[in-house]
Amino acid sequence: SGKTAQIKSVARKFISKNLKENILCITYTNRAAKELAGDLKFEHIFVGTIYSFFRSFIQRYSAHAYILTDMGNPLNSELKM
Repeated sequence: SGKTAQIKSVARKFISKNLKENILCITYTNRAAKELAGDLKFEHIFVGTIYSFFRSFIQRYSAHAYILTDMGNPLNSELKM
């Protein structure tokens, strides 16, 4: 029904007018994400599903695992020592 083609068109227009902006393009399916990522070659764009976006976002902080545990919370760390 042309949803992916419409997203491509809108993204290209936005990219051409906003070359320094970061763009987040969330799709429902991996198929649409692959098609868009293949067609929208731009340094400042993330194209993917909501799951892939959250995974890439959380991976930045996985090296700091203490942030994701109770030990990262100063109030709880006193109780566990």
